[in-house]
Amino acid sequence: SKDDDDRRLVINSVGPVWEGNQVWLIAGAGALFAAWPLVYAAAFSGLYIPMVVLLLGLFLRPVGFDYRSKLADPVWRRWWDRALVAGGLIPALILGAAIGLVMEGLPFRFDTALRLHYGAFDFHWGWLISVLATAITLLLLHGAGFLQAKV
Repeated sequence: SKDDDDRRLVINSVGPVWEGNQVWLIAGAGALFAAWPLVYAAAFSGLYIPMVVLLLGLFLRPVGFDYRSKLADPVWRRWWDRALVAGGLIPALILGAAIGLVMEGLPFRFDTALRLHYGAFDFHWGWLISVLATAITLLLLHGAGFLQAKV
């Protein structure tokens, strides 16, 4: 929406729920570590860089929610609106790519001392693009349904 009042309405309805979603991601990683520490080690070691980018994207959302309304300057709000878009798009892309890579198969093996050895990622770009498009579409539909029910 081009109207700032509509944007604030949407941001105020999404803000409290979003921080709860971050807690579920951390709890899921902790549960994976508790249940299958070798799977946790293999997944998080092989996808270390995407997970760091995911965390950086997740940091943009709460900061954007908090700082957008600090100043009434339209340029200030426009930059924080962009940060909110990036904070929603980056996690969707990273999680979609991670799910696609896990479905394709992460190339690793354990030796007799239970040390991880990774092979080369051999994935198909068409497959990865379709999984990314599916992840973004599903998250957009989920957000649209949430806002329709909330607003």
